Amino acid sequence: MRRKKREPRGRTQDRDDRIMEEKETRTEEVKNSEVEKSEPGDVQNPEIKPGKTGWKKRPAVIAGAALALLAAVLFLLGIPQKLLGLGARESLGVVKEGSRQVIRKDEERKEVFAVYAEDISGSFNPAYAQGTGDQAVSSIVFEPLMERNEDGSWNPVLVKSMQISQDGCTYTLYLEEDVLFSDETPMTAQDAAASIAAMALTGNTGPMSGAYGRIEGMEEFISNPVKLPQGLEAADDHTLVIRFTEGSPDNLLLLGTQVQKGDFAESIEEGGMLEALRSRGRGGIGTGAYELGDARSGSQVSLTANPFYRKNIGDIKRVEFQAVSYYDLPKAVENGDLDLAVYSGTSPLFEILYDWEGFTVWAEPGNMVYALFYNQDNPILRNEKVRQAIACGYNREAVIQEQLVRQLMFEGSPGANAVQTAGGYSYQPSRAKSLMREAGEEMEILNTRVQLNLPVLKDNGVQALLANALRSDLSDLGIEVNIQELDQQGYMRALYLEMDFDLYLAGVPVTDNVSSYENFFQSQIGLPIDVNDSRLTEAYNALSGSIQAGEIQKNRRNMEAAMGEVQPSLILGRSKRFISLSADLENAGTSSLNTLLNHIYEIRVR
Repeated sequence: MRRKKREPRGRTQDRDDRIMEEKETRTEEVKNSEVEKSEPGDVQNPEIKPGKTGWKKRPAVIAGAALALLAAVLFLLGIPQKLLGLGARESLGVVKEGSRQVIRKDEERKEVFAVYAEDISGSFNPAYAQGTGDQAVSSIVFEPLMERNEDGSWNPVLVKSMQISQDGCTYTLYLEEDVLFSDETPMTAQDAAASIAAMALTGNTGPMSGAYGRIEGMEEFISNPVKLPQGLEAADDHTLVIRFTEGSPDNLLLLGTQVQKGDFAESIEEGGMLEALRSRGRGGIGTGAYELGDARSGSQVSLTANPFYRKNIGDIKRVEFQAVSYYDLPKAVENGDLDLAVYSGTSPLFEILYDWEGFTVWAEPGNMVYALFYNQDNPILRNEKVRQAIACGYNREAVIQEQLVRQLMFEGSPGANAVQTAGGYSYQPSRAKSLMREAGEEMEILNTRVQLNLPVLKDNGVQALLANALRSDLSDLGIEVNIQELDQQGYMRALYLEMDFDLYLAGVPVTDNVSSYENFFQSQIGLPIDVNDSRLTEAYNALSGSIQAGEIQKNRRNMEAAMGEVQPSLILGRSKRFISLSADLENAGTSSLNTLLNHIYEIRVR
């Protein structure tokens, strides 16, 4: 069956009543924290006075949502949080060309691909790998069923072809027949089924969790793993049938499952599958071009060429993950001892890894999108033309390129396939003024100077830069942005207890799931920022009900078009990371870091 359509989640009277009830139960708690209470306003008939927004805010105390808000705040502060899955699939962009003339490698060194690694813990099995370093090792050793392209399409890897039933509930995967594991045993559909079950059993599924959970019988399997879920059927050695309880565009994400030798499932009837899987937590047997070697010492890991790999392996015969101390890193870089390093723009290692002329440097979108949200209890911000005018009047690209170029990239998207940062409303000051005039014909208050409150965290450099640029740009539109610098307690109070804000800056984590789109027009944390528009609802329902790959791509574009027109929130930029790659390497896959790691075997050394 297809997913049920979503209904608009407006701020109904029921929700208002629930919020007020929660507030009443916590009155004493609020008093103890010396928080001033504001009276609930009449949202249906807001009081508007010339020169001010004049609307009244509703109080609310929602503890769980407040914690979620704090997590978003921490993202803006630059405190790292773990996200599974790569999320973005945009192509890497070259930000600095390197020169191979400064690189000196002897013949033995040319056969090694050396990766700078800081966080190797040793859990390389795909069912357990979580840290960036461990996941990188895992992606080289264990191949996925299929590989996702930047446009959302899928390339065959271990699956040569696939059929999806009309209702999206049954996937039939036809596996390649010449694939061997690194121990020379053939890969079968039973191995693929066991690999999928292993990921669900350990819960290491990231953004694919929904797809795993929709497999028939998965819930019973996880609670009592004595036989594989009935939704995983090896019809023959090279045909895997996957049955889901309901169709969903996110079911396709299951194709990213990495396959390992599934003999750990042989003891499943005796209840020993999980124990056998745990014994392989630090390794396992894969089908990739490289296998785990014996040379493992602390953070030093060596992968050797798989002699039974079905494709030709180029110049790289060994992949080494190396932990180099901060003090030794400059020398290691200058000597050309490293071929790949991944780091953030705020890393203390940035200059060392970025500046060396032997590195070509790429930038890749990260899993965090920064956006400006609008309080929809303010009638001015419910006006679509006002939101469009702000999008045209705020030069987001300038503040990012001039002041936040290390932290953010202007290009990028909330979904997996490029909801454009600017949408159809890029920086166009004259158009912004025209839109405000049109809005003024609908709302007399807009013909006077408007004040909007924007709370920001004190000493948060990213928020301060974005907020100050916004205040400067919107001043030309007759909008005065009142920036309120608050400590963490005051910030949380302003947003959640008093709801004393008009504009709200937030970092929103994104994945490949379709639901990532919803985060930009429906609040997940109880704030009054929901934009209920039929164009968004219809586009989201169509996307959520998509089944076939082509249909999903088309409806993603329609979703992005609707968001670009309605402007429910303003996407400011996307987090990014830098990838330094030795300039003497050719044929390195550079559509994403994951693609690069999966195609090391194709590299040629000049």
